[in-house]
Amino acid sequence: MPACVIAQSEPQFTFILQLTIPPGDGPFPVIINGDACWKYLTDEIATEVLERNYILARFNRMELAPDVYNSERT
Repeated sequence: MPACVIAQSEPQFTFILQLTIPPGDGPFPVIINGDACWKYLTDEIATEVLERNYILARFNRMELAPDVYNSERT
């Protein structure tokens, strides 16, 4: 389930965080993957993460800091 994360800072910024949460009450450990732009994390891996009762948090790091300098975002 995608969620929009809003940072409480100045300047304020947002990014999309996709959470895959196993059924149950938890608590669950979390695996964080910031390379959603590359799609290396396959559906098979995501399924395995859920079967092991982990939360999978994926985001595209390029939304936060592009590889190429952008003078509009400092």
